[in-house]
Amino acid sequence: ITMHDLVREMNNVAPKYVKEGEKTTPKTTAKIKKEALDNLVFNELAVQEAARQKITVSLEKIDKIIELMKKQTGSKEAYQQYLDGLGITEEGLRKRIERSHLIEMVTAKEIYQKITIDEKDIRAEYEKNKGVYKKGEKQLSYDEAAMIVKKKMISDRGVEKKKEWGKALRKNAKIEREKNGGK
Repeated sequence: ITMHDLVREMNNVAPKYVKEGEKTTPKTTAKIKKEALDNLVFNELAVQEAARQKITVSLEKIDKIIELMKKQTGSKEAYQQYLDGLGITEEGLRKRIERSHLIEMVTAKEIYQKITIDEKDIRAEYEKNKGVYKKGEKQLSYDEAAMIVKKKMISDRGVEKKKEWGKALRKNAKIEREKNGGK
């Protein structure tokens, strides 16, 4: 994990803590830095766990994503400007895509696929927060909202399970901090 990685992740995390135009306090900056570093360590350990489990992303999948990105940018020049804006080469982008998919695949396997939600819990959540489940002004029936409720519950439980799994990964990992000229 480089300082560049940390700064980029801090910029991703910051909007959660600081509204646009606000100044950050040292305390807020410390929170942002801690969360960003925790995210980066988790991601690195998840990628290592995916490698340990021999989880891979096919080159075809990465190629499809690259082709889609090229199409969405509109031209070779616009695509190159996109890469330049990120400060990476196409090979660097391929590695980012691969890492992202590895993290998604291993967390799905280790966290989200292991979560089971009981029907009575879905119904209880629906009844408790019925007013939230609307389409426009129309109240959704239980049958209409059940899948939405279940996905929300899986997501909510996944956050806690992800923390637990992250702690287990850290416990079994050897994490070292390099002193590289004070960087």
